[in-house]
Amino acid sequence: FEQGVRSSLDLRLAEASLAGAKANVAERITAANRATRQLEVLLGRIPSNKLVIPEELPSMPAAVPAGVPAKLLARRPDLVAAEHRLNAAGANVSQAKASLYPQISLTASTGTSTSDLSNLVSGDSLIWTVGANLIQPVFQGRRLRQNVNMQRANFKAAESGFRSAVLNALSEVENALDAEAHLAVMDESLGEAHKQSQAAAQIALERYDRGLENIITLLEARRRAIDAESRWWSVRRLRLDNRINLQLAIGGGFEPIKKHGI
Repeated sequence: FEQGVRSSLDLRLAEASLAGAKANVAERITAANRATRQLEVLLGRIPSNKLVIPEELPSMPAAVPAGVPAKLLARRPDLVAAEHRLNAAGANVSQAKASLYPQISLTASTGTSTSDLSNLVSGDSLIWTVGANLIQPVFQGRRLRQNVNMQRANFKAAESGFRSAVLNALSEVENALDAEAHLAVMDESLGEAHKQSQAAAQIALERYDRGLENIITLLEARRRAIDAESRWWSVRRLRLDNRINLQLAIGGGFEPIKKHGI
């Protein structure tokens, strides 16, 4: 422009593009600083934006191995909790059913009959008055049976909750595996788009320097190159996020947890 080779339009367009780029950089820096402070809070540190963040993303994870056993889902905390609730509900049913019967022994230690049963129905026995814990089930049978029914209903609810938790876990795994395949295709395609757009931007610059192309074409080529690179890095980050979600869905890594060194 100063040498009179280019018009003021080229200069204005280039300066406008530069100013827009600076604004975008400032916006990204603000977002990055906010994310850094949030990460510091999660780590229990003072949010001072001093946490050192690597400049590059981690390398892409290896492919998901074939034949991952479904039993790995048993490591998920929500499934462990649901299973415990189911077991507790089953124990409550057994306890409620046991309370229907008097707490006496029908046989002695030798396997023969005991006097407990005869004492229970003996008219001159004080057990009718002082042994309430033995005869209480007889006179409160309706309430106790209602309790059994209630505990059975609770068991059914716990069973349904466990089933729902398992189905939800399977859904999360399937969604993550499906996304894994599609994100890999996107990664490869956007990587190629980034490569080609960078080459196009270089050609546009060379042609502009020789006076064979206008500034608008050059700026558009550069914009497309930057956009392609940004989308490529975004999908690579999504692949890492999705792998984290997948391992959360299966409760850890792809290998079963070994106990006692076995």
